Amino acid sequence: MKKLAFILALAGMFFGCSKNTEVSTNESITRETETATEVQNETSTVVQNSTGVETKTEEPWIALIEKEVTEISFKNGEYTIIPTDKEDYFEIYTELENGLRFYAILMQKNFEDDPRALSEPERFQKYAKVVLSASTLPQYLQKERGIFETNGYKFKRTIKVTEFARDIVFFRLSYYTTTPMYMLRCTFSRDADEFKEEAPQYFDENGGWKLEMPSGEPGYIEFAQKMVDGTIESKTARELYKICEDFMKTIEIKTVE
Repeated sequence: MKKLAFILALAGMFFGCSKNTEVSTNESITRETETATEVQNETSTVVQNSTGVETKTEEPWIALIEKEVTEISFKNGEYTIIPTDKEDYFEIYTELENGLRFYAILMQKNFEDDPRALSEPERFQKYAKVVLSASTLPQYLQKERGIFETNGYKFKRTIKVTEFARDIVFFRLSYYTTTPMYMLRCTFSRDADEFKEEAPQYFDENGGWKLEMPSGEPGYIEFAQKMVDGTIESKTARELYKICEDFMKTIEIKTVE
């Protein structure tokens, strides 16, 4: 039953991964990742040797949190995850203020019970590389790339306000990080029809996101970018973003000695 609940939760809160609606900005990598903690990973890359024969080489696993976690908590221990070797994943699901739903999952990097989880290691590693690259950049570029850091721990942050159709409006803010054994994702979400009322300039006469703003960006992209830099006109958007950031700042992560 627990695994069924996990699958339903994934389907309900994280359906789809369309790249054109996710604000994670430029993710080109500007340096090598040799400074990361390297733990052997099951994923592999096909390369050609000197004779032209294709072989598979295993890539090192990038752990943004270098030591293995023993406990993750929020709000002074009000919400806690304590991993054990008896389960492949551990989760928190709760409702916060202003109708926000919060879902956190700590999943083993080789978790295979659900087909949707099979691409997760690749996605988490892509995000981990972005975090490592941004760590050498000026602060304004780090912010633009969606890097969140608290208590010494770094996360890749993504924000989405639409998916599948231009008239769909919601709020979803996610934070990703990795450990030697696990992938941690924390997501806040809720419907957000208030955006249309409070910031109508981003929507067309039919209630859908504008295809192009004066800046040249689609309405949903500019809206999300302004939410991050604090200039968005929507009061609800500002409040939701602040709740998420403040909540994530309460995270405490204990690791092995």
